[in-house]
Amino acid sequence: MPTSENFDQLLKQFGSASFSAEPDSWNTNTDAQNPSDANDTYRYEYGVPIQTVDAFLRLPSPVVSSWCSDANPAGFLVNQATKCIRSVSVEKCGNTEEVSMLFYISSSILAVPRSSQMVNITVRSIVVQSLNGMRTLLNGSDVLRLPMILDELCVNIVLGNTNKYSQLTILQSTSNQDCLAAQGARTPILFGYNMISGCKLRITAAMKCQPLTQTLLDLLKGQSFPEYVASFGNSQAHDVLDWVPITHVHPSKQSSCQIPVSLEIEVKWTKYGSLVNPQARIVNITATVTTTTLKQLPSGRERTIPITSSVVFTDVSSPAEPGYKAWPTINAKLPFDFFFPFV
Repeated sequence: MPTSENFDQLLKQFGSASFSAEPDSWNTNTDAQNPSDANDTYRYEYGVPIQTVDAFLRLPSPVVSSWCSDANPAGFLVNQATKCIRSVSVEKCGNTEEVSMLFYISSSILAVPRSSQMVNITVRSIVVQSLNGMRTLLNGSDVLRLPMILDELCVNIVLGNTNKYSQLTILQSTSNQDCLAAQGARTPILFGYNMISGCKLRITAAMKCQPLTQTLLDLLKGQSFPEYVASFGNSQAHDVLDWVPITHVHPSKQSSCQIPVSLEIEVKWTKYGSLVNPQARIVNITATVTTTTLKQLPSGRERTIPITSSVVFTDVSSPAEPGYKAWPTINAKLPFDFFFPFV
């Protein structure tokens, strides 16, 4: 655990291209790592693992292969989108905690590192998927569905955990401009900053339309594209009216192969509140996907097309009307005994 006292020593020991990972080579100065009499205020910083009562908030992720590992801590302010494979036997369905809802919601998060203040994990919505792939949103989010064997099937196993209030991001440009190599590289959208990024996609004759279309959609939107954005900078998750749904605009389907080549996000906002100190408020957000026709290439031929992603902020505040008076003038006299019986 780096601190201001041991940072230089840790940098000298672990800052080179290679270092020893033997336990006896680590700094075991507990006074420097865990100062008991220090007046430091513990706080979360970018990338620091989010602490829980028993350990860290962990998310399933692939390690060496595509198989799931549950030792992946969630970093503070770090967006993650992972996909991995689990092996579940029907006989051990109810005893495999990694596929149970309780495994992800039973613990509590520490509001501040090394503190006693805790924040419970709440479930806002539950979606169940049938054997044919159809998904249904349950009416209540307080329904606890535990894995169990039903008709020789293992039901109620967790397929994903998703936070619909995640941060809005766009494609991040890379130095080599290769779209397929840039998968997963995202940059957060900052309020008021117009941004544009892109990459180049090399298309060969062996590429099929449908898989390529899905790959490009995942590239442009990312795997955790949110459904809502906060209308104010301090909107709370439980205030439903403070969240604006994202409107998706897709081109009409055609018989030929249409692949997405751009994602344009327009954020409309207005000045809200006092004219002296107005607050920015998002009133509408639109995500528009533009496509192009992909023609079949001859064998051995290839083609390079640009893929772009952009975001623009538009101020839609209504200007003040000329000659408008904030308060009307009233010509009236109060009765002589208006303040009676006060002097």
